[in-house]
Amino acid sequence: METIYTKVRICGNVIEVSHFEKPIIVGQAVKRSGSNYKRLTNWNVDNPKVKNRKDTALKASHRMRQLIFTNFQKSYTFITLTFNEECNLDITSIKECNKAFSNFRKRLNHYLSKHHDGFAFKYIAVTEFQERNGRDAVHYHLVTELPYIKNEVLQKIWGNGMVDIKKHHKPPLEDERIIQYMKKGIYDDRLDGHRKFLPSQNLLQPISLDGDKAETFLSYLEEHEYQMLKSEPYESMQYGTIRNETLKLDNHLIKEILYYEEN
Repeated sequence: METIYTKVRICGNVIEVSHFEKPIIVGQAVKRSGSNYKRLTNWNVDNPKVKNRKDTALKASHRMRQLIFTNFQKSYTFITLTFNEECNLDITSIKECNKAFSNFRKRLNHYLSKHHDGFAFKYIAVTEFQERNGRDAVHYHLVTELPYIKNEVLQKIWGNGMVDIKKHHKPPLEDERIIQYMKKGIYDDRLDGHRKFLPSQNLLQPISLDGDKAETFLSYLEEHEYQMLKSEPYESMQYGTIRNETLKLDNHLIKEILYYEEN
């Protein structure tokens, strides 16, 4: 396949590359209706509303994955927050539960400022539902980075029910199950009209390189060792064949890559 345009996203030691068969006109709006944009999936593209919902979920899922790889490169803590029946909340209301989650975040930041030298609480949270007494009760899963906090202490800070904490001593990249686990809630139709995931404001953002900058970066990258994790195509009526690649760098190259990007 001949590449006309290239995009690169640097997510820590994970590099995502998209090679386009047809040119992209920067600044031009792209219509993604079922008639001119078709992914190689089994989704119902004959129903525009269904397709738009699925495309929105897909974009959110991809964005969340990029943020996880960018911010949690060595280890992470996986937390589950559930509501009990005594919390005096409508535990089926996403709006009400999200407010409770926001208040928890504020209380936890206050605790960290007092007991852990102001450790910055960064996280990526997803909303999921579990059937309870015939109702769809909200609960949250978080990929985060925290100092050691006893379960009972975090449960008191949460204040709405049970808390489960699991420390993982390897990055999410080496445990794809956690990515799939986080992604599954994003596709739930009950989240329509709500944020697909909840990221903290202090997350590092992936570095974006397009066009000539992306090509120059890839030429630079050829001088170093990397591992090809994935390479797969899909078809677009607008851009022809698009090949997406996922590369993994050795950890010692990350600072060098960031220095390259800054200069």
